[in-house]
Amino acid sequence: MNHRLPTLAIIAALALLAAGPVLAFSAGKGEKADTAQASTNSSGSQTLAEASRNLATIQYSFREVARKVLPVVVEVDVTEQLKNSAQAQNPFDWFFNQTPGNNRGGQAPRRQGLGSGIVVKKTGDRYYVLTNHHVGAGASDISVKLADQQIFKAKVVGSPDPRRDLAIVSFNSSANLTVAALGDSSDLQVGDLVLAVGNPFGFENTVTMGIVSALGRNGPGGDVATNTDYIQTDAAINQGNSGGALVNIRGEVIGINTWIAAPTGGSIGLGFAIPINNAKKAIEDFINKGKVEYGFLGVQPTDPAIDSYPGVAKDLRVENVKGALIVNVYRNSPADRSGILPGDFVVKVNG
Repeated sequence: MNHRLPTLAIIAALALLAAGPVLAFSAGKGEKADTAQASTNSSGSQTLAEASRNLATIQYSFREVARKVLPVVVEVDVTEQLKNSAQAQNPFDWFFNQTPGNNRGGQAPRRQGLGSGIVVKKTGDRYYVLTNHHVGAGASDISVKLADQQIFKAKVVGSPDPRRDLAIVSFNSSANLTVAALGDSSDLQVGDLVLAVGNPFGFENTVTMGIVSALGRNGPGGDVATNTDYIQTDAAINQGNSGGALVNIRGEVIGINTWIAAPTGGSIGLGFAIPINNAKKAIEDFINKGKVEYGFLGVQPTDPAIDSYPGVAKDLRVENVKGALIVNVYRNSPADRSGILPGDFVVKVNG
């Protein structure tokens, strides 16, 4: 059973909280009681008016956020030329809103799909759109549709990054288009209000609201990228939202909606977004270097508390200590050159 409060109830509660002290009741009798009752009625009327004003303020705030964000979130339409019919099904189909391929007339099967993206940078007449790797991976044709229904042919920039499920596509336009304001995802806290913007099931320019449900979530592996942490949100995210924006109440992008946990493929309030701070360097790497560059230490770390290493944590006297046991060091790696050895237990970096 879903016990989420209705959105309107949440907003009303916020407005009432913002209104401050509400009523002061009197236990007096006679004339004093009548006066107190009149005061109470007057106070109550004023409080309702104040609550109404606060609701209006909240509503106008959401309108302003939507007005700011909708122009920077685009629809990404792709067509993928498949090598064989076995590729016609993709584990991301249920989220990315893809239609299965076909093999009519003996031609190689093609798969069409729809996702979302965020306009994150402009250089001259070229605009760059951040999206998920699984949205644009293997696409033979890509187009982006803006909120005002303009459509542009696009292309993938450099090599997408499957390890964090990120990619950049670009298109050219001489128009002065809006570019997203990128926020600081490290400022997020559980309970913060957020809005998700994208194209679920092809319903363009859809805005939903929720909160940050959790931070630092790990991907489950399999087809979900694990070289990043995730923001968990209950803002409704569905098929077609992939690559769209998760924004704060200032209209700043703080996450890229990427996957949902849902046994039926529909939103059950478990959506996950890549923190924008995890993507900022990747954006510049895609544009300037053509690929994402990762740092390389040259070690194989593990948790000594796991069953594979019985007694090791106790022998090293690191039980209940956060850190990583180094079980292998690659020859001539930065770790090797700096003197790190197998058996070291690392608790801090740079001090």
